[in-house]
Amino acid sequence: MVIEALSRRHDCSYFSCGDPEMDAYLRVYARQNQERDLRRTWVAVAEAGDPLVIGYYTLCAHCIRRESIPIQRLPRYPIPAILLARLAVADTHQGQGVARRLLGDAFRRRVAIADQVGATVLVVDALNEDVAQRLYLPRRFERTLDNPLRLYVPMATIRSAVRTAERV
Repeated sequence: MVIEALSRRHDCSYFSCGDPEMDAYLRVYARQNQERDLRRTWVAVAEAGDPLVIGYYTLCAHCIRRESIPIQRLPRYPIPAILLARLAVADTHQGQGVARRLLGDAFRRRVAIADQVGATVLVVDALNEDVAQRLYLPRRFERTLDNPLRLYVPMATIRSAVRTAERV
């Protein structure tokens, strides 16, 4: 599996993850949002050069209310963050570790972004409690104080996870 930036050569027309909203985002809006510099999307394909998308995730700039996260010594204004706005895997590839690989790639990109632009946390709105329990909480995400499905992971935790993965 290869993860690469979404481009016109990728075929999103057959993508189906079981959630019509996530499917429509990739098929209709992901490229439009990139062209307007709103979000960036990365896609998983089976091998380099394969146009068929088997999974994707999207990142964008974000702010989170200071009162939402219990991190000490932060300023009293909205905290800069990166939002993991979307993450989905095609029905045909669910349960095969694609989501885990996409999330790992998002962590590595988040570290690269942090080297250029300040952002204290990575934030995600889990689709439901099952997704929160299976995908995010085991990877050291924490719940925000004001929404049980809004999760975050501090930059220090991401850096540690990326360093550990690089040693393996």
